[in-house]
Amino acid sequence: MKVLIIDDHRLFADGIRTLLKEHDKNISTEYADNVFSSYERINNNNSPNLILLGINDNAKANSYDLIRRLSQLNLKIPVMVISVTDSPSAAGMAIENNASGFISKNCSRKTMLDAILSVLNGDMYISKPNHQPVKEIQHVDKITTRQQEVLYLLSQGLLNKQIAYELDISANTVKVHLNDLFRRLHVSNRTAAVKYGQDYGLI
Repeated sequence: MKVLIIDDHRLFADGIRTLLKEHDKNISTEYADNVFSSYERINNNNSPNLILLGINDNAKANSYDLIRRLSQLNLKIPVMVISVTDSPSAAGMAIENNASGFISKNCSRKTMLDAILSVLNGDMYISKPNHQPVKEIQHVDKITTRQQEVLYLLSQGLLNKQIAYELDISANTVKVHLNDLFRRLHVSNRTAAVKYGQDYGLI
């Protein structure tokens, strides 16, 4: 089983790869940072069984060209759109362009895995809009995008040095981010921060 992940955010793609490997070590993944660089992985005789297509607001038109290209080549490869938004209009656009599934990047790991497996099994999956976190967040200062990335990598079990490598920053900078993150979330350690992030939909 092979899955092609197309997304301009390598960190997010690596998270999907880890999620799939944890579920089934026999699932192999390939990565492309844009639609055009993915074509060579689709045109050969070893095409993927599923394409996970990350779409940002400024790349929708080019991204959906992929699905049209598959149709022209008569390749029946299911494509699940993973969008930065879960709006009904975004989901509608995915369906209009013959996507086999649609889900928001802000969903939980379990929901993401369930969606992927559903499309792999030949079903269509459309996530419902969910503009509220799992729980109501109270007394928490807003965290930055960088801190959210650090929190996500914490949830993957990475050490400070590994996080620094992934984000191309120093280990000291990671420590600073962690200290500020703990303060903002009102927690005292890594485990509590990850649990908080999972409970409140931050990761």
